[in-house]
Amino acid sequence: MNTDIQQILKNIAKQPSTDKALEDVRQRIDQLTMPPRAMGSALDLAEELTCAAGELSQFQKSHIFLFAGEHGVTEEGVSAFPAEVTRQMVLNFVQGGAAINQLSQSVGANLTVVNMATAGEYPEHAQLVDCPVAKGSANLLKESALEQSAMEKAILLGAQLAVESINQGTQIIACGEMGIGNTTVSSCLCHVLTGCSIEDAVGAGTGLDDAGRQRKKEVVKKAIKRVSPKEPLEILKEWGGYEFAGIIGVILACAQHRVPFVLDGFNVTAAAAVAKVLAPRSVEVMIASHQGAEPGHKILLKFLDKKAYLHWGLRLGEGSGAALMLPLCQAAARMVKDMATFEEAAVSSKK
Repeated sequence: MNTDIQQILKNIAKQPSTDKALEDVRQRIDQLTMPPRAMGSALDLAEELTCAAGELSQFQKSHIFLFAGEHGVTEEGVSAFPAEVTRQMVLNFVQGGAAINQLSQSVGANLTVVNMATAGEYPEHAQLVDCPVAKGSANLLKESALEQSAMEKAILLGAQLAVESINQGTQIIACGEMGIGNTTVSSCLCHVLTGCSIEDAVGAGTGLDDAGRQRKKEVVKKAIKRVSPKEPLEILKEWGGYEFAGIIGVILACAQHRVPFVLDGFNVTAAAAVAKVLAPRSVEVMIASHQGAEPGHKILLKFLDKKAYLHWGLRLGEGSGAALMLPLCQAAARMVKDMATFEEAAVSSKK
């Protein structure tokens, strides 16, 4: 393993406990001018944010990183869309025409699109980081999906981008992804990391019919039989994607710097599952946004022991669910931080 990655993992393991901060915020919640736990899950969210950051701020400055990567497994017919859509969507992101463009603007989040592993050529743009570590992954059915040094480079690049943003004052980070074929990657990772059945791990992705889903399940089944790695980065190398590696790097940086990381859908959550095995304490900074339509997403959230706050049937990716979650994080934190206590407001408390 790259020595820089090893150092990040050591730094995460040495992070101080946030148990005292959580105890303090729970005591404050008990004193706020409302009936006990009257704001329900919003209070759970405020507590999770406190665990993630070590304190409760208003998390006003947010950043979404959207990583793009192509996948060799698309040649097996595992997606309803052709492989070139990945490159076309990167152009759409740069031109401001995608859902995540509208959502990030609506919630006031910075958006950075990262060409991590596509063969496309894109115009220079302030929101685009064009830094491909490869032109795409290999076909995971036949060989290792990722090349070791390129995978490690992608992890470190993701971490670097996150740290640069944190140093500029970012208080909460989310990731999205774009890569036709990447739910096949997530299905492999879900099955291997959680031990769930392939039937439960494989969904319709971007809209496969029953025959397409059956074909996808066969690809995952055969790919898993090809090799039996045990270490998390070996698992990522065999069945991962370069955009997943970039997301893992962002998560590790957030864990190292105690910055909350908002999970998006199936693919980002699959990357987070690898991060958990790689650095168990990285789960402390993770906040789950939603439970998506892919069956494996629920399984991965259980693996991470994370509660999804939105149940809207989302299945787009791009960071869309995480973007919708950002203002809820800000609202929950502000409410607990700035709401008056019974004593401060001179209101009689419950007898």
